[in-house]
Amino acid sequence: MEWIDAEIALPNECERVLLFTPYSIFGEDHSCVGNRESIKTCTTRIGKKETPVFTHWMPLPPKPTVLRPLLQNTIQSPHKQEKESHNER
Repeated sequence: MEWIDAEIALPNECERVLLFTPYSIFGEDHSCVGNRESIKTCTTRIGKKETPVFTHWMPLPPKPTVLRPLLQNTIQSPHKQEKESHNER
């Protein structure tokens, strides 16, 4: 996959994509996940000019295939653990 210039094309409505900014908004990372609205509405001021924050984007890769069973029964939210602990008393 290659970066797409946001001035040339925008992602589909509601499509989540990887966004790139040349500015140090995120420290040295320069990227985040967003969508078409993020590209169109996020700006920064350089001098007296409003400038788009995100200059490029690319589609997200597909989700990984699951190679091992999920541990659904062993991972619990703290709220659920507290409730079970209270019920045992």
